Amino acid sequence: MSIKLYDEAILTKFKGVFKNTVYAPTDEAFARCAELNEGKVLLPLISIYRPEFMTIDNTNLNKPAFFQGRPFEVSEKDLEGQPLKIKNLRTLAVTLRYQADVWGKKEEEYLRLTEELLFWLIANPYVKITEPLSGKELEFSIILEDNIMDNTDITGFQERGRLYRCTFEFEISHAQLFSLSEIDNLVASIEITEEFI
Repeated sequence: MSIKLYDEAILTKFKGVFKNTVYAPTDEAFARCAELNEGKVLLPLISIYRPEFMTIDNTNLNKPAFFQGRPFEVSEKDLEGQPLKIKNLRTLAVTLRYQADVWGKKEEEYLRLTEELLFWLIANPYVKITEPLSGKELEFSIILEDNIMDNTDITGFQERGRLYRCTFEFEISHAQLFSLSEIDNLVASIEITEEFI
């Protein structure tokens, strides 16, 4: 699934600047963190996930890329060396929305991390993935949503103290889903022997 390429690229991007980052829904973030850290939930923590599946980007639908695709490699050849089967890569433009939660036990730590993340995302508004087959690196824009929410739970974790949480969303617009298929080469190799004057 090519959608996972984006999920992995987003996680790698965030982990590149803050190691304690997990890809998990909000309600599973602590369990995922504990799973990766020998049963310990380390704070501060960033959790990222895609709450919606995807939205088709009809305004940027490239019909030739969707219907025809791009031929890539040949799998077999006929007696004249002409390809019988060609791998074809088709694309579909989509928008992917992500949610990031910043968790912290200390208010100043959580606020600082949130602010730094926002500055970093605005200064580096892209994610890179590797296109299947070609191995070509593609870059897609990240657009940060306007609304940054303080989701600190006042009543939660009373025995352990207050837990701070900030939530913001961002999207990758014009992302491409990839479909790989094998097609027959419709161009027959016909020997041309007669002249017409």
